[in-house]
Amino acid sequence: MRNPLLYRIGIEYKCFGNLLMFVWIIYGLWHSFVIFFVCFWGLTNFVDKWSSPQYSDGQDIGFWIAGHCVYGACIFIANLTIFHR
Repeated sequence: MRNPLLYRIGIEYKCFGNLLMFVWIIYGLWHSFVIFFVCFWGLTNFVDKWSSPQYSDGQDIGFWIAGHCVYGACIFIANLTIFHR
């Protein structure tokens, strides 16, 4: 409260609004598409062709590995975006 000019961006809605929210939604959708494509397509196609990881009973674990890769990538990208901003 000592410097009221610091609160001006909130009063004038410079950091809030429908357009800015839409931009963040598009930004998140783009990152989710890239993460999904790289992790699921890349790991399930390349890992299965080269090493075919399986459980001892013969079930494929490519989906499990890709899911964990997507989760880790989402956490990494979210933290990197917060750090950058």
